[in-house]
Amino acid sequence: DKLHSFSKHLDVKSIDFDIKFELMELEFMTQLEVPKIEEIESRSNLLIEKVKKSKNLQLVYAVIRFHLSFISNIVQNDEKSIAVFISNIEALKKNQKITIQWVRLVLRFMSGLSGYIYFQNHPEDAEVKFRECEIFQNKIMDNNQWTKLNDYYVNAKLVYLNNLKKYADAENLVLDHLKRIEQAVGANNLDYHSSAIDLAKVYENLNKGQLAIKYRLVSISILENSIKSSKMLKLLATDYANISHVYRNKMSDGENAVLYAKKAVRIKEKFPLDQYYGIALYHLARALDFDKQYFEAADTYKKSLSFINVKSTKQLFQKLVIELNLGLCLSNLNIDESKKMLTHVLKEFKKSEITNYVTKEIQYRIDLAYKILSANKT
Repeated sequence: DKLHSFSKHLDVKSIDFDIKFELMELEFMTQLEVPKIEEIESRSNLLIEKVKKSKNLQLVYAVIRFHLSFISNIVQNDEKSIAVFISNIEALKKNQKITIQWVRLVLRFMSGLSGYIYFQNHPEDAEVKFRECEIFQNKIMDNNQWTKLNDYYVNAKLVYLNNLKKYADAENLVLDHLKRIEQAVGANNLDYHSSAIDLAKVYENLNKGQLAIKYRLVSISILENSIKSSKMLKLLATDYANISHVYRNKMSDGENAVLYAKKAVRIKEKFPLDQYYGIALYHLARALDFDKQYFEAADTYKKSLSFINVKSTKQLFQKLVIELNLGLCLSNLNIDESKKMLTHVLKEFKKSEITNYVTKEIQYRIDLAYKILSANKT
């Protein structure tokens, strides 16, 4: 009904109308309980080629942005997302010159889920584009004010600084940004929530666990006090799972790690049991494992694996991480089963497409697996 109402207010003979209408339809399809992933991906890809004929750069931006977001967030295919970005970003220039739409898309892509891998795999291209955005930003923006474009810039620069491991600079950047957000729109909104999480991640990188917990709890409080829509509940489940990780890795607090991981799973159980439910189960398994509840942890690891679909490198990496931790957990229960799984997983982790995803924490677990195999040679 909303789509038909929308159509009455537009010139149905224009190409732009057809594109806007199809984009709205695709956006609606993503909100369905079980979205048709392959159809949405195919149609939005074709829509990019169609929209390139339009002179409306804002519409071109909207279509490319939708497709990139869908590939990064839903399909979870970083390689494909990066390829689409590189091959289509120039469509947002006008007469070969940078436009605000070009800058906005570059910054949003860099700060999105595929941004880190983009910086890793295409460092020179990423550096050039980021610097061009920075020059454009400095010409038109007051960096002491908070705007959405400024927000995109800060988020992209944060990924850039983290990639260079300049965590002290990242801390100062986000602290200043939080102040600007609070002055402009207050501290009880999703923008403040997002930046509080960014600051918590910086403190995790700096091994300042107590400060990381402080800002994780700030973000959780914002969501707990908001209207409990499906979107907010899903965000809250993610926040619960992530603070469980911090309690475990930075505070050595198994009790709170299990508490928050169980909260995340309870929320996820209200929605279709998909790969995100599987990830929530994985966080619970890690918390139980850390708390030395090995039998329950092993069962939960195995259950989580049944919800992981491997259709991209990122999803393969997620599966391998779960198998790695299951193998480590099994070393406390059944060393032969543990050795078999760890041998397989460590071989997979050597593949070049996987190594870009390996964090410092995962490398520590990989090293631990090698020690277990070495200590239990037959």
